[in-house]
Amino acid sequence: MSRVAAIALDAADVHLIERLIDRGELPFLRALRARSARYGLRSDTLYRGTLVWEAFLAGREDVGHWSGGGFVFEPDSYASFQVGALGATPFYERAPGIAPIAIDVPHLSPSGRPVRVCSWGGHALSSVRGSVPRGLLHEIEERFGGHAAFRADHVYAWHRREYVETLGDALAEGARRRVEIAAWLQQRFRDWNLILVAMSEPHAAGENFGHTLDEAHPLASTPTAALAWQRLVDVYRALDDAVGRFTATLPQDTALVVFALHGMTVNDADLPSQVLLPELLYRMQRGRSRLRDVDLQKWRRAGCPPVVPKSATTWKQHMDSRWRGARPGRPRFRRLARRLLPNAVLDARQRHSGHGIRAVSDESADTYETDHGHRNVDGSVPSWYRESWPELGAFALPTFSDARVRINLQGRERGGVVPVDEYARFCSQVEAWVRLCRDARTGRPAVEDVCSIRADDPFEREGADADLVVRWAPGVDAIVHPEVGAIGPYPFRRTGGHTPHGFAWLSGPGIEPGERDERLARDVPPTILTLLGHPVPHDIHGTPLLPRSAPTGTYINPV
Repeated sequence: MSRVAAIALDAADVHLIERLIDRGELPFLRALRARSARYGLRSDTLYRGTLVWEAFLAGREDVGHWSGGGFVFEPDSYASFQVGALGATPFYERAPGIAPIAIDVPHLSPSGRPVRVCSWGGHALSSVRGSVPRGLLHEIEERFGGHAAFRADHVYAWHRREYVETLGDALAEGARRRVEIAAWLQQRFRDWNLILVAMSEPHAAGENFGHTLDEAHPLASTPTAALAWQRLVDVYRALDDAVGRFTATLPQDTALVVFALHGMTVNDADLPSQVLLPELLYRMQRGRSRLRDVDLQKWRRAGCPPVVPKSATTWKQHMDSRWRGARPGRPRFRRLARRLLPNAVLDARQRHSGHGIRAVSDESADTYETDHGHRNVDGSVPSWYRESWPELGAFALPTFSDARVRINLQGRERGGVVPVDEYARFCSQVEAWVRLCRDARTGRPAVEDVCSIRADDPFEREGADADLVVRWAPGVDAIVHPEVGAIGPYPFRRTGGHTPHGFAWLSGPGIEPGERDERLARDVPPTILTLLGHPVPHDIHGTPLLPRSAPTGTYINPV
């Protein structure tokens, strides 16, 4: 059986890579591009539901509903959880004869066949830390140290120069250190024939520095934007160097797959989905507000500048200061402590000793894991309204992407208030509320589309958690509604968001270089199996990228 090294540049933007290659910034990737069979990839529905990695590991696209956004909702308790690690066996472990090494693959759990290193330095908060064999992660950290940016990349303090500087350095160092670990593991477990390494740095850099990818985005004019662009380039240069160093350690007969399942651009969903919509629905149904707004007329006279949190605060702390009254899920003693003690004292246990940046998410005080590996998300802004959900006809669910609206339906929710025979009418009413929103900055419609996704059967057990999905226009940080007035502006959280565009570059013995057609992201798992000389089982979705004449073995098409 052949050897395959699959290196995932998680959420790397292929357009940025091409741009930097043309500028001479990425010499290894430039040479790799020239000797590779190059495919564009698309993940149209998977990326919107943040399901790309779950689908990759399962080798199937039916791993969750496209509207799930990485969350699950429990109608009996009105609780929402972030989906944990994949419970199913990865596609490559279901095939006989494959001896894998997997490092930092998102949503991979630390249980199963060796060798797995989970969340040494990955970006996905839902991934569980651990390793197979047990103790390997501890040994790695003793030998190589931890990832300098681990969990710090979720603070989203894009407005703080010191954070941008240190995060950029930490991501670059993390990329270098991970490939050193990967090279060491090759020698430690010499019988491997598949090594799968997920480089989380482009994902983290894109979400923190992504506003620099579009000059039209409101944050492109902020004081830290130029520095963020340079740090983004530095991270991609470090990735180029790291991937080059790692491939130099591979046996000569190894087939190389460098890929990204989706891409990155400016973020247009975080703020309206996580803040504006929950507040809109609350005001429409309760007639009062929970969030304090900025003086809209004063903001407009100033030229509609983006809201920038104070330098000493995170995005979560800024939003907490806009909340009226005691925020649900935040212990009183912690609120009191924040008034009496300096942040440096209160948060000293959270700071990374080497870089002075938070080593955990800014949501850490309000999250915990369930028995199933799901993470509670009472710290997310939509969940701040959770105490009112049983009384509302419609409320916004937590999400990382498109907004998700749940109807509080009688007979489905524990305390449902919307009669079943009113379901269709009420969905239309909520859609009308949302479609009346205008972008306070431009006056144009703030919403691009509203999808009713459970109209056929709202009681379907396998249906989506959301009844309506809202997709927003670009760059919305404040809205105006004819009935409740202005909501916002508020600061953007993540500055980068995902696109459906990925890529796969294949090189190795017998693989002809050149540009190929665009394919689906689901075709990467069967491609890896084919390169290993293994037939593709019928339960694997997708078709191998390689032609039938590829010398690495034959395969059968899945049905």
